[in-house]
Amino acid sequence: MAARYKFDVVAHVNDRADPDNPGKKKPVWMRCGVIFERDDGGLSMKLDAVPVGSFWSGWFNFYPPRDKPPSSGNTPRNQQNTEKAASPAGEDDFDDDIPF
Repeated sequence: MAARYKFDVVAHVNDRADPDNPGKKKPVWMRCGVIFERDDGGLSMKLDAVPVGSFWSGWFNFYPPRDKPPSSGNTPRNQQNTEKAASPAGEDDFDDDIPF
């Protein structure tokens, strides 16, 4: 039972000046997730981000993948290096569980 990476989920979030064509604008796209096709032919969407603000129209667009399939970005905690490095004298140890 394997899902196949089918589409990137993107949102048009803004416009920027086109350096090649003064006075023209180019869209700014945000990759928000992926769509997978299941063995039964159904589709599943995994969102990693949702734009907010008045610049976003509320629409997502689906495009064929431009690169390799995305990784989930989630490393199980037991596979992470949990050893803390010794801090030089007088410095605080900021190594904690915050994932960013």
